Amino acid sequence: MSAYTLAKQEQKKIMEQAVLTAYAVIAVLGRKEDELSANEAYQLYDRGWIIDRTNRGLLHFSRKGATSKSAKIYSRFEIEALKRAEKHLNETFNAVMEKEIELKRLLK
Repeated sequence: MSAYTLAKQEQKKIMEQAVLTAYAVIAVLGRKEDELSANEAYQLYDRGWIIDRTNRGLLHFSRKGATSKSAKIYSRFEIEALKRAEKHLNETFNAVMEKEIELKRLLK
């Protein structure tokens, strides 16, 4: 892999982290920009993924009102952080699997 490719990958990681940091700041400040309705979250991040991660306790929602019928509100920051954590874990797992395959080839 060339130095240019490595630099581009590192740049992408830094930019993704900066976006995640911005979402965190917005969430901490309690800004409306962090809030997503359930429908918005489903459209942006895939309905099945949101529901699955909510059922597993990895994502949480609040209610806009006091009743159980009130609209669900998700945090964009929480969703983005989980998406990136899963992406990182998948990349790490795939890299380990590639190394294992390479090692097995060398040992034959």
